[in-house]
Amino acid sequence: MFLYVVALSPSIAWNIHGYNTSQTSLFVDWSNVPGDLQADFFILSLNQTRPQLYYKDGRTTSFLRIADSSNTSINVPNLPVFSQYIVLVYLVDVNGDVYKSDTIVVQTDEGGKFIIMLGSIYDQLLVKALRRDIRSSVN
Repeated sequence: MFLYVVALSPSIAWNIHGYNTSQTSLFVDWSNVPGDLQADFFILSLNQTRPQLYYKDGRTTSFLRIADSSNTSINVPNLPVFSQYIVLVYLVDVNGDVYKSDTIVVQTDEGGKFIIMLGSIYDQLLVKALRRDIRSSVN
């Protein structure tokens, strides 16, 4: 059974921030909750935007984390290496109304020796990384 809830936008923009803390974890901060909202708890939603390079079936993952009202940030460990997520935080207030933050995109750090990337911005970095990996495996 699924519950469908319409999330409201707060009266003031609710910006969240996030960054990777390692190859397999992300940190998300939602400390600037609009002052007119009284949180009962928060729901952190991470939806992967593209499959990992090593998944041939194209599967992606989604994660939900619940945090009580005293928390305004969270570190999410054990995520796939070099994966990108659309991040959104929901606030459930004491009346049961649901509000949503602005959306951000955050990516776990790169890892491993074989990374395929498209786009001219990363071409030089990729070539340098491959050269370094080849030199270290020869020595």
